[in-house]
Amino acid sequence: MRIWKYYTVDHININGWLKRQLKIQANGLSGNLDKVWNDIKHSAWIGGNGESFERLPYWLDGFIPLAYLLNDKNMISRVKKYINHIISLQDTDGWICPCKKEERKNYDSWPIFLICKVLTVYFHCSKDYRIPKVIYLALKNLYNLLISGDMNLFDWGKYRWFEGYVSIEFLLEFYDEKWIFDLAKILKEQGVDYKNIIDLWVNPKNEWRLDTHIVNICMALKAQAYTSSILNIKNDNETELLLDYLNKYNGTPVGLFTGDECLSGLSPIQGSELCSVVELMYSYESLFALTGNNKWIDLLEVVSFNALPATLSDDMWSHQYVQMSNQIACQKFKDKVIFRTNNEEAHLFGLEPNYGCCTANFSQGWPK
Repeated sequence: MRIWKYYTVDHININGWLKRQLKIQANGLSGNLDKVWNDIKHSAWIGGNGESFERLPYWLDGFIPLAYLLNDKNMISRVKKYINHIISLQDTDGWICPCKKEERKNYDSWPIFLICKVLTVYFHCSKDYRIPKVIYLALKNLYNLLISGDMNLFDWGKYRWFEGYVSIEFLLEFYDEKWIFDLAKILKEQGVDYKNIIDLWVNPKNEWRLDTHIVNICMALKAQAYTSSILNIKNDNETELLLDYLNKYNGTPVGLFTGDECLSGLSPIQGSELCSVVELMYSYESLFALTGNNKWIDLLEVVSFNALPATLSDDMWSHQYVQMSNQIACQKFKDKVIFRTNNEEAHLFGLEPNYGCCTANFSQGWPK
């Protein structure tokens, strides 16, 4: 049974400590990333020649609610500028990502899920009623490509198929059409079933692979709840099963799991990627919204007040790519790197330590 309803930011009032955190974030990297980082400033999503995959959508996913929760006119105007530009570049057939038509067959579907999710966030904040139609066209285009065989899920999209359910759930509040449910079924059929791969989580390896990637896994914790909500498939406690394996073989004292950048065992000197912190928070938020079970809020609180602050500087102008439960210094490893796949600078604070995904993605943590 679907219990989710769309909300808007005017339903939410922030005060006190949390409002102060959001102001610090707005004055820090999140609120200024489009001014100082070329991957956002010149993104292909807005017609530039920069990064064309996930970084601008990742940043907007946090920057949008940050702007509206603080009712910051300058930030809101920048949000609208970027959203309007993205919408203006949507093809007449619904395709919305920065990709040439002849390249679509080999295009990873993950950015499609991500930008549609971002547009739902924008609607929640702005009540811009253009958005349901934009998402409708983008998802209908994806459906047509999948049903015709002109596109299939692979790589990130195959492991993050359920992220498409965020915008599908949203769309069902406005449209009741069979193809939307059929799209949900196709994504599930082509996507990875995580309960079939949990044996890989028991003994971490020094090997980069999608099925043990910490961010994929933290995202996947909400998959069963969304499937139950949209397709009315009985919830078989899959989330609890995944959590049991994660905590038993890769758990940390701060309610997180090691992943530097794939699952890394129980050692307190292994790292946990910042993206996994904010995605785990979002999964717990989604689980609470979909089920109404307070246990997800309790787990969210542990991660929010322990894992997230630890990996950001006080002024939120810098961050770590990975945090460790037991880290005694922020300096490069002189000898062998202890991380399984990350480099010797992944635990340092900076603009883009190790890799830039977290630079863009950490923004969603506090606002959401």
